[in-house]
Amino acid sequence: MNLPPPNPPPNRRDSLKFDDFIGILVAFTSIGTILWWSFSQLERGFDSSLLPSLVPSPSQTATPDILQRNSERTETRTEILPTQKGQPSTTVLPQTIPSPTTSVIPVPLPPPKTTEVVKSSGFSDVPSNYWASPFIAAMVERGIMQGFPDNTFRPEEPVTRVEFADMLQRAFNRSKTRSTVDFKDVPSGDNTTPAIDQAVQMEFMKGYPGQVFRPDQPISKAESLVALANGLKLTNTSTFEQVNSIYQDAEQIPRYAMDEVAAATTAGIVVNHPESRILAPQQIITRAEAAALVYQALVKAGQAEKIDSPYLVQP
Repeated sequence: MNLPPPNPPPNRRDSLKFDDFIGILVAFTSIGTILWWSFSQLERGFDSSLLPSLVPSPSQTATPDILQRNSERTETRTEILPTQKGQPSTTVLPQTIPSPTTSVIPVPLPPPKTTEVVKSSGFSDVPSNYWASPFIAAMVERGIMQGFPDNTFRPEEPVTRVEFADMLQRAFNRSKTRSTVDFKDVPSGDNTTPAIDQAVQMEFMKGYPGQVFRPDQPISKAESLVALANGLKLTNTSTFEQVNSIYQDAEQIPRYAMDEVAAATTAGIVVNHPESRILAPQQIITRAEAAALVYQALVKAGQAEKIDSPYLVQP
């Protein structure tokens, strides 16, 4: 009688050896350490610089010869900004920091631009392009004329007889060939007396009938030219027809001033603005015109250099 085969004995594992146990323990310890490190990095923000670089950096591939030619070394530092949980990590671009051994060569700065300064009279109301500016500057420099406390010259203000006398006594030091006159309208001891006395003694100016000087009366162009011609003792060498051909308004010249105006014109001391051929003999002269006329008289006397001007009358 055939009996069924007996049941196979149960599968029995072989007991773990000591080396196997140690290997399993080391594996679990390593996995636990990696997991702990990963979670701690998530708390602080992942630092990619802690991972080993798989791509060699340029400094690793550069030859020593190239490194030697570099005059400036830099190091790359990556900053990791802390992030809060639930927020995407912040990408920070590498910063290039110069090495402490880098030498800095100073670059010279370009020289500052200079602006050409045009010499002028220095007064706020006399720009450099003003027609009488060079005459005014020369007269002020010589101390013959001066400005006002507010740094103005007031070139268009009229000139009185006493003001013109003051310019003459400051500009010229000529022989005193005439005696003083006690003018009735010039108080003795007045501060204008010395200027009037010297202008009269040098024969530049004289008074009016009745022994008056009229110091505060504005002086005309014809009167100023008569004074300059008399003081410089100019001699008329031209005829009225010649003078008439020069000035378009020659018929306006007073009879008493014809010879002196002709002599001043020949001497080259006449300055007319704005038109050189318009004398305007009966017009009151301004401070600017007085500066130009007196300066031209100084040129004639050999005491000053000539100033070129389109308003000088060429005889």
